[in-house]
Amino acid sequence: MCINIDVDEDGREKLGLAGTALGGILAFFGVILMILAGFIKINIDDKLVLMKGYDPDVLPSFLLTTGIIMFVTNVIMAKVCYDCGYPETRGRFQNLLVLFLLYLFVIIWFIFAASMMCFSHSGEIKDSLKDGISKMITVYHNEPKSKLLIDRLQLDYHCCGSENYKEWISTAWMNMEYINVNRPEVKKKLKAGKLYTDSVPFSCCDYLSPRPCIHHDINDKSLHVNFDDTLSKRGCTQILMNFFDNVVLKPSGYSILTAFFVQVNIKNI
Repeated sequence: MCINIDVDEDGREKLGLAGTALGGILAFFGVILMILAGFIKINIDDKLVLMKGYDPDVLPSFLLTTGIIMFVTNVIMAKVCYDCGYPETRGRFQNLLVLFLLYLFVIIWFIFAASMMCFSHSGEIKDSLKDGISKMITVYHNEPKSKLLIDRLQLDYHCCGSENYKEWISTAWMNMEYINVNRPEVKKKLKAGKLYTDSVPFSCCDYLSPRPCIHHDINDKSLHVNFDDTLSKRGCTQILMNFFDNVVLKPSGYSILTAFFVQVNIKNI
């Protein structure tokens, strides 16, 4: 059911100016979206070395494209609304108005898709981080670059392993060049020429612990008890995902979703 409302020229002018203002606001949202694309790109690239099998350009490129389209579209919309507010310029876009409204409808769903992509991208980033960190842990013993990255990650983010400290116990992470394999206590821990111990790197130590850090022979109750309160308890994947979710992806998603609802309301007007 359609309702016809008669609006005088003064009312048309005010509606035109209001539409112009809203178009300007949404064009500004488009600029923000482009900035968010750059922000996400920088943060992903900063952690890209820790990710495995991840394409860092998919999300930022989509957001950048949507931001550009949103900016251009709403600048045009602001111009259309402004001209429609005055009788001498109202006829300029009259023949294209329906086509333009259809175009706006398509753009609205691009914006919605961009917001949903931010929310749903969390799982893909988490899987790539988990696989990448786990891969680096397996080569920790013989790749100095990976060792440096993992130690720096664990120290800076106060985390241990990809999931938890137990990954280190099931990994031969010690460089055999510095191990005396002729010692009896070492021989019994060798498997296929690799040393497996119940120890973790020193970078797993929790700096907040009031006790000296226990990171060797952590399961030997005859040597010590309650070793786990000296190690960082959270895995590095979860720590990094907290950052991506709470600082990068969710704020971006909610910002874009706000722009989506504003754009929908403007279209309905």
